[in-house]
Amino acid sequence: MELKIRLATASDLDAIDQLIQDAIISMATKGLPQWQNGYGPTREQFIKEIAQKQVYVGEYQQTLAAVASVIPGIDPVYTKVQGAFHQDSLAEYQSIHRFAINQRLEVKGLGKKWLSLLLQLILDQNGRDIRIDTHPLNIGMQKVILANAFVYCGTIQFPIPDGQRYVYQYFKESLEKTCH
Repeated sequence: MELKIRLATASDLDAIDQLIQDAIISMATKGLPQWQNGYGPTREQFIKEIAQKQVYVGEYQQTLAAVASVIPGIDPVYTKVQGAFHQDSLAEYQSIHRFAINQRLEVKGLGKKWLSLLLQLILDQNGRDIRIDTHPLNIGMQKVILANAFVYCGTIQFPIPDGQRYVYQYFKESLEKTCH
């Protein structure tokens, strides 16, 4: 699969909006509470993060196939993990948020490939400590995360309804497959 990654631009906003709305509908259809009732990603978040060069898109055959935000620094919600991150965790890390793939493309392995590209991009930029989360009922995303060598570290709670999330970490220097 020839999936290409690049920084998002303002001209991508309409396609990103469509991709996010399709993902919200897909999750609702599957009975997932994640991103429902107005608690999903917003255009305003993407506008701000695109300006800060934190949003990446994946293109497949000239079609926007995926989106994600890569946010540097400490995520306040991750500081209250019920569990533990790797013992050598860094004070500064990168978090992958607002991860979505194009629901209209019937491409097997698109989510796995997209996360792999994001992970490689962060590693190429000298990132070593990468974190991501998903809802406990989002089994598909959990499989994508684990297939990319992330390790389950515990749970976190976003201050929203149904805000519990499983949190995972990829720690580059770790040979040990554990978070504690």
